[in-house]
Amino acid sequence: MVAVVERSANTRRTLLYNELKVPDKKALFLGAYNYWQDAAALSFDEKFQRIHDLTIRNERVKKHTLHFSVNFHPADNLTDKQMKQIANQYMRKIGFADQPWLLYRHIDAGHPHMHIVTTSIRPDGSRINNDHLGHRQLMEICRGIEEKYKLVHADSLKTSQTLSRDPSRTHSSETLPSVQALQYGQTSTKTGIANVLNVILEHYNYTSLEQLNVLLKLFNVRADRGNEQSFMYRNKGLYYRMLDENGKKIGAYIKASAFENRPTLKYLEKKFSENEWKIQQELPVLQTRLRLIVDLELVRRHPESLAELAASLQKQQIRLVIPSYKQPRSPRPRQFSRAKTGTEPKASRQQSLPAAQQLPIAQQFPIEQQLPAAQQLPAGQHTPPQQMPDFFFIDLRSKTLFRGADLGEKYSAAAILERSGLGQAICSLAREQQLLLPQKKDLALLLDPSTDPVKRLGLQLSLSRQHDQWVLTKKKEQEQTQPLKEQLPPNQKEPGQQQPTDLKPQPDLKPQPDLQQPSVKPRKPLTVMDEFRESIKNPKQTLQQKHRHRHGW
Repeated sequence: MVAVVERSANTRRTLLYNELKVPDKKALFLGAYNYWQDAAALSFDEKFQRIHDLTIRNERVKKHTLHFSVNFHPADNLTDKQMKQIANQYMRKIGFADQPWLLYRHIDAGHPHMHIVTTSIRPDGSRINNDHLGHRQLMEICRGIEEKYKLVHADSLKTSQTLSRDPSRTHSSETLPSVQALQYGQTSTKTGIANVLNVILEHYNYTSLEQLNVLLKLFNVRADRGNEQSFMYRNKGLYYRMLDENGKKIGAYIKASAFENRPTLKYLEKKFSENEWKIQQELPVLQTRLRLIVDLELVRRHPESLAELAASLQKQQIRLVIPSYKQPRSPRPRQFSRAKTGTEPKASRQQSLPAAQQLPIAQQFPIEQQLPAAQQLPAGQHTPPQQMPDFFFIDLRSKTLFRGADLGEKYSAAAILERSGLGQAICSLAREQQLLLPQKKDLALLLDPSTDPVKRLGLQLSLSRQHDQWVLTKKKEQEQTQPLKEQLPPNQKEPGQQQPTDLKPQPDLKPQPDLQQPSVKPRKPLTVMDEFRESIKNPKQTLQQKHRHRHGW
């Protein structure tokens, strides 16, 4: 049993997180405590208003809403009645039994867990001190509940949920443990991520966080440092999170320090340097093998789609990873209200001055001068240049991955699409409206090679899945029509052709074996040269016989 508390200043958002899962059958509303109405008759507004009336009585407290998440082991088969009893005892021990609180049971994960929404403001406006509700204090409360209800202790699961560095438990490349892609709701988030990290971190050779995320994405996991302006990024923090089928983040994030083996950024940077040294020892051999296999598959197989190319490389123990590209959003110009005075930007104020008093543009925006020279962008450029999307080739034999451009210019994503003709095929289908474009203006971007190569290549890669499906559909149609052609009688036309109406279908009469006569081939009519040869062989042939041969009488 593990409990987590989150403090929020938005009561409505916290309540909607649980309420929106009830219609989708991902959560159950178990009860409302210290409310004036019956729980079954409460509407969303009544649930929200009861807590909101208390939060507005103390405006000094910003984070007045508490959101508890109490998680149990999958082996704990708890009924709704037992979960209500545990929730009541839990709220009494933390000192919130007299507060209005709502109880939800979530069923969208691989383990049973419940969520509790309440507030820390009393009816008299005073605040319940909850600063002592840290991880250690909540764990002590959970230990007492586990002993009373005979639940599985969380401390006993650390050995099975954490990463192992014991050399006796490591696996060779031939006997790697099998790990499947995680699916949210079918397994515990922390246990599933720990199992994936146990295989990837110890047995694959990665040299950067980007390469590690390429490997983790195959199992629907991502390692993230957060926003560059965040506190976690500045202090070299790292957390892991689960992904859905579309690559979007889902579920709660887990800090790297929460795992027993602590796969933090400091630990990963050490692994980066170790793997870099290992790869350099066999770099020429590994790259040569990859180049030869890719060239052979492109020349010998002539793949009609990227899915066929990936399938043929998979047989050679090479995994092709196609990147997912998202077009960056163009920044919207900042709008200023003209109704109020003093809200115009500095540039407009400077333009209102006489020309002699106007400052240079570099002095109008002193923030740019504070950046280091290495971070300053070229003149006229407001966003850093995007990196060209590229394929990744994972050698399953050596557990090493390479970017396509690292193998050579011929093996980048743009070069492979051009060599195989798939890029031109995607553009042709898009022109014929066989593929669905994100926007109508993308067609001009796709058909004009002189446009931005990064956006054009990214658009081709985003349309490659539709192209794979289109090729697969056409092949299925050909397989279905081919047996029909073979089964048609010789005197019957194909289904798409019209047959004359005066012809009636004849019964299929087959002669008996004893009445069947040997077939006699009809004699071809004689030409002039044939008559000449016959006359030479038989000079006594009469004129009447010649006419019989020629005219058939």
